[in-house]
Amino acid sequence: MNLKTLCASVGNVMYEKGIIGHITIDLVSFPNPTDPKAHPLFWAVDINQELTDNAAITCFFEILMEGSLS
Repeated sequence: MNLKTLCASVGNVMYEKGIIGHITIDLVSFPNPTDPKAHPLFWAVDINQELTDNAAITCFFEILMEGSLS
């Protein structure tokens, strides 16, 4: 499972539960022990239901770079 799919699935579950807004998910990544060439495994360790400082700085930097960050 890649990171984009993981975040989309968590976002869908949050939406179904009526949570709308900024969500920050803290993940731990480690290699897949059964297939080292596959996508890494992710483990969610924290979910914040607010705009964190790190997320705000990333959004502000995206504005400063005129959308060329991603």
